[in-house]
Amino acid sequence: MGHHQVAGEIAMSADALWRLLCDFGEVSWLPGNPDYECEGEGIGMIRTIRTPPLPTVRERLESIDEENRTVHYRVLDGNPMPVDDYQASMQVVDLGDGRSRLVWSSTWEPKGVSEEEARKAVDDLYTGVLAAIQRNLAGR
Repeated sequence: MGHHQVAGEIAMSADALWRLLCDFGEVSWLPGNPDYECEGEGIGMIRTIRTPPLPTVRERLESIDEENRTVHYRVLDGNPMPVDDYQASMQVVDLGDGRSRLVWSSTWEPKGVSEEEARKAVDDLYTGVLAAIQRNLAGR
């Protein structure tokens, strides 16, 4: 099983960032101005995200840990990376002074590629999305 993690500072308070991320059905902060919809509410809800030309992605909310400010989710369909059984978490860490750190980590099984190739694909996606999130949320 592969694992990867990235982290980046966000120029907004941890409370504000957490309010955005724990609302699993709201993804306007993602890059590319995605079209999205949700089925259900709370744990078990499914969000569908469309950001052409990427595949349509369906994700299920697995858990929310309010105390540790962590959202856990699983990709059900449409993963653009060469991995299966993708499970991820996004954690918000308070850095003080209106700043926070977003820690994004995942586990997965490589699909048709080596673990190193899968890890690079995950890292490329994470790095790009994290940079876009930093830009989209700065000063919000």
